[in-house]
Amino acid sequence: HKHKLRVHELSIPALLDFQNNEYGKLLQDEIRQYFQSGKTQAKDWLARAKGWTDRLGGTAGSITWGVVMLNLINTAFLYRDLTRDGDFSTKDIGKVTYGLGYSFNLLMAVFVEAPWSVIRDATPVLIDGKNVAILDRSSAYWKAKGNAAWGDAIRGFRVSMVAMGGFGLAAVTLELFDITDDYYAAKTSEEKSSITVKGISVFALGVGSTFQLISGLSPASAFTIVAMSPWFSVALLVIGSIYLFTTMALNYFKQDSVGWWLRKCCWSRTLDYRYAETAEGEHEEVRALMEIQLSPQVHVKSTVHYENRYLGKGDYYSVAVQNGAGVQVRVPNLVRGQSVHFNIISSKRPWGVLPIEKIDQPIHEAFLDRGQFRKAEQFGTLTNKPAGKASEDFTYPLMPPENEDLIWETWVPLDKDATYLELQIWYPANLLNPGEDDRSYLFQMELGTRGDTAIEGLAAVELEVKASSRIGALTLEVAEGTPV
Repeated sequence: HKHKLRVHELSIPALLDFQNNEYGKLLQDEIRQYFQSGKTQAKDWLARAKGWTDRLGGTAGSITWGVVMLNLINTAFLYRDLTRDGDFSTKDIGKVTYGLGYSFNLLMAVFVEAPWSVIRDATPVLIDGKNVAILDRSSAYWKAKGNAAWGDAIRGFRVSMVAMGGFGLAAVTLELFDITDDYYAAKTSEEKSSITVKGISVFALGVGSTFQLISGLSPASAFTIVAMSPWFSVALLVIGSIYLFTTMALNYFKQDSVGWWLRKCCWSRTLDYRYAETAEGEHEEVRALMEIQLSPQVHVKSTVHYENRYLGKGDYYSVAVQNGAGVQVRVPNLVRGQSVHFNIISSKRPWGVLPIEKIDQPIHEAFLDRGQFRKAEQFGTLTNKPAGKASEDFTYPLMPPENEDLIWETWVPLDKDATYLELQIWYPANLLNPGEDDRSYLFQMELGTRGDTAIEGLAAVELEVKASSRIGALTLEVAEGTPV
């Protein structure tokens, strides 16, 4: 048996996280204690192993920790996406807050396991001729009676349950407000149905959090029996699965500009969302289609230079430092002979975590002075070299053929900390009417040496570049092409 136990000890796999590594050390210590005490009976070891597993909660704690970490990571990504527009609004704060609320709710579930295991296994004691259960008296009472373990268990249980229920209720309340806003902003019946089901599941989670909160406030009540029942956990798991499914369904039902136009056009299968069968409706349908067809495409790639940094003891290492970005804007051949208007800025995320803000470094002049028209087949191919001024290029490149799209390729200097390049593009009104709300194409390109490409700029987003005045926008004159 001793040989088998040694083999078993050596076969314990290296675990990934710190908590499981600590569990593994505890298990190894248990085995070593058995060697020292001489207890080598296999059945004795199995009994001790079972008790050890029960004390640590098995894998449930590890799974819960994993879910907590995933939820925190998801909340961090959500914060990153919500602050890309530079406006961390009240609605955005609510989204991040209820994400954190759910994380802390799950975290408290980890801490409630230890005191609950003591309460669950506690045997009623005889006091003044009556059987008194552990939850029939307060923490202070049991401590006064000399039973500190029971007193600590009740106090830990109450604190953990109140915190778990409180965080859950706060998260549910904030999300219900968010869901209500989303419901009224939904465009289709499918989205509204999914949002309704999601709202019901969130409300059900709120009911569960209420049970947890009351259990913490009144441990001796029937709410504790319900809240700590295995079936209660199963019910929350089912509700959480429904919540997850409806969230995925909402992402599926969301449509881009092409999908939304197909739903509204005259040959749509449904009549609910079609453009009005009037001259104005037909004009808007054609205008929306032209807006999609004429959408420019943008490709951006950072350029870098290398600097030597002192490492110590006479050693140096090379670091890539961003100095600018190559930019390609692909426009359709219909803009030949027209004037295209641009606004372009760079933006950064201060301290790596704060909302995006504009960098006050003018790059308009370089955008025009260093640019040339290229063939459409060169879209997506940029080098790591800054482009010189077009006036200094004596090769005199010709315009691409008239029947092809064309690319405006240029280079702009950037701050080394710049994170995004933002563009706003307008076509002339005789080609595409911007409407009363001055519609434009908006792009936010993430800077990097691998490059970033966007093929559609019609998403309803708020960017820092929109704060720039159209009066001071760049004007790019697109000449008629000459055959190559």
